[in-house]
Amino acid sequence: MRCRFVNKIFQSEENGFTVAVYSTHDESVPLFARNKYLESRNIIGFTAVGYNLPLTNTIELEMEGDWENGSHGLQLKVDSFMEIVPRTKAGIPSENSALYKLRRLRCRSNRRMTSLQYNSGSVPDCSTDMRLPAVRTE
Repeated sequence: MRCRFVNKIFQSEENGFTVAVYSTHDESVPLFARNKYLESRNIIGFTAVGYNLPLTNTIELEMEGDWENGSHGLQLKVDSFMEIVPRTKAGIPSENSALYKLRRLRCRSNRRMTSLQYNSGSVPDCSTDMRLPAVRTE
């Protein structure tokens, strides 16, 4: 289901477990799972739970998961998600996006591997890993 972040309810600093509200145009969201406040504004909103869910409304997400009834009502338990990034200036990832965090992690991993492999003590410049593809803003 394609959706967009609305607000954070909870996020664990220790393990990244996240509870957040997302909005969608997908009519398949069960009535009991819909956020009452957003529904009063004719917006389909729902609560999603998962690990390291993106907390930025600058991108859309494609989420997959199962609806589970917990102590706080019906929520989407997210199995996987994918960021849908537009090819415009608005699509440049913020520091909260999973894409940005993944590139930082890959950059750090590459530095560790390089210094372990060569044992030279020098850490390669990682600016190319963080660089984003050129975007057209026409």
